[in-house]
Amino acid sequence: LAWLSQHGLDKKQRLAQGIEVAEGYEFAVEKVLGPYLQAVCVDKITAITPKVSHFYEGQLLAWLPF
Repeated sequence: LAWLSQHGLDKKQRLAQGIEVAEGYEFAVEKVLGPYLQAVCVDKITAITPKVSHFYEGQLLAWLPF
């Protein structure tokens, strides 16, 4: 979380915040998407590529909305 904050990505929407799931399908969506639900939504992948070289541990997931 500190890395996201240092690079101004901590305030970006997460995938889980931007999707609507039909009632009764919440568990299935969580199982299928798993850790991707915490992906940081970015407008362009080029917005974060220079920053990734400073990411050393953990898992970073980015999502490009349609």
